[in-house]
Parts: sequence; C-alpha cells; structure tokens
Amino acid sequence: YRSRPEQIFDSIASWRGPGILRAYTFVALAAFYIPLIQVIIFSFNHDNNTIVWSYPSLRWYVSPPGYQEVSSLFGDTAMIGALSNSVLIGLVVTAISLAIGLPAALAIVRYRFSSKPFLNLMLYTGLMIPSIILGLSLLVFIRLVDDLYLWPYLGVTWDFGYASIIVGHVTFSIPIVIVVLIVSLREFDRSIEEAAMDLGANEITTFFRVTIPNIMPGIVSAALLAFTFSFSEVVVTLFLTGAGIQTLPILFWAQLSKQIQTPELNAASTLIIGLSIVFIVLANKVQRGGTLFRF
Repeated sequence: YRSRPEQIFDSIASWRGPGILRAYTFVALAAFYIPLIQVIIFSFNHDNNTIVWSYPSLRWYVSPPGYQEVSSLFGDTAMIGALSNSVLIGLVVTAISLAIGLPAALAIVRYRFSSKPFLNLMLYTGLMIPSIILGLSLLVFIRLVDDLYLWPYLGVTWDFGYASIIVGHVTFSIPIVIVVLIVSLREFDRSIEEAAMDLGANEITTFFRVTIPNIMPGIVSAALLAFTFSFSEVVVTLFLTGAGIQTLPILFWAQLSKQIQTPELNAASTLIIGLSIVFIVLANKVQRGGTLFRF
C-alpha cells in the first residue's frame, strides 16, 4: 500500500521525471561552469575591467610594445615564480605520495595484520581532518622537533620553506593516494599475476611488468588528485611557508585579500584551466585503456 503523497510523487516522476532531472543537471553545471567561462573570457579583455567587456586583447598574457607599465602574466616575475613553486612542490609531493602510498595500499589489500582496522581508521580520519587543524598541528610538530631534537643534538634548525610545505602537502596527499590505489588493487584480477609467475616471472618482475601496467589508471588518477590538491592548497601552505616563498594560491589570496582583482589573475586562472584540461585528456586516455604509460 502506498500513501497518497507517494502516489502523487510517483506520477510526477513518471510524467516529468526526465525533464526535471535534465533541468536540475543543467542548473548545477551552469552554476559551476559560468564563473569559469567568465574568468576565461575576461582574461582576454583589453581594459582593466573584470566586468565590462571592451575588445579582445592578449595584453594580460604578454605586454605589447608601449604597455610596459601593464603587469602581464608572462612579464610578472612574482607570478611566474609563484607558478613555478606550485608546480615544483606539486610534482615532488606527487612523487613522494605515490612512493609511500603504493606500497601501503598493496599491504592493506594483499596482507592481513592485527593493526589493519586501526590503520584503516587512521587512513579515513586523515581525509576528514580540516586543513586549518592539519596546518596548525604540523607547525607545532616542526617547532617541537626543532626545540627538542634538531637544535640540541645536531645544532641545526628546520626552517620553514620548501621542505616544510612539501611535508605538509604529503601528509594530506598520502591518504588520498592510498584510498584510490586500494580501489584499483581490489578490482585487479590477481589471476593475471598468477599466470605470469607460472610462466617463470618472479614477484618483482610480475609487480613491475603486470601489476603496475594494469593498475596504471588508478595510479594516474591518484597522481592527478595529489598534484591538484597540493597545487591548490592555501591553508596548510600559509602555516608552513617561509620568507620569500610564495605559491600561486598564496599569491592569489594575498591580492584578493586586498580587494585587488585584475585580468592578470584571470589570465593565470585560464592558464591553469588549460593545463587541467590537458591532464584530464591524458587521464581519460589511460582510463579508456590506451597505450599511454603502458610498457
């Protein structure tokens, strides 16, 4: 037996369900993409205005002759330096996170040990910790290591800078990488490994020639997530950055906190969106089983 409200909702769903779903999807996508499209369009606006359009220009990417006073993306050393720092830190964080996360995911999926439930709890807890708590705890930890161990015993200090930022980003990237790789390893058919070992391959050869290529879509997805989260992180970086070191999100935050919004920021954002599209295309090729990254 169904109540009258349930019957009404069922009739509406059967009558207008597809249309309502399409409209809801359109509104959700529009709310997400319209601001991005606006940023891209006004990065090519000639005037120093992020609302009113004048005519197309590349002056915010490359300053033309006679406009040396205009700050353009590729002529702004601070912006390029911040972008380089973000890319460098993101690549290092991705490499370290994969180097630690892949063996950890393999151990969680393939082996049984008494602390496995606790490890899983800590893993998913790491995904839920707010950035401000993580940044503060890492700041306190570095100060503690400095005061109790590094300076008293070695006479050195752990200065805030690239190393502290990388450690902070790796801390929140590792759980992300492990969770993604756990899913890939659980979906992987281990009979392929057994067949390889039956044909004479040892465990190391099987791992690099069979396991890695078959879970490569998961590895690429984990790498892209780790790089993206590291590249865009603001709060943890604010706690751990040193003097003279800026990442692109920190530079954006510093300018926007002063109510400074210029088309140069739009140009930098457009460049990042373009790079993101390239990464998505590459990842999609791997997900579809292409030959990219396979050997």
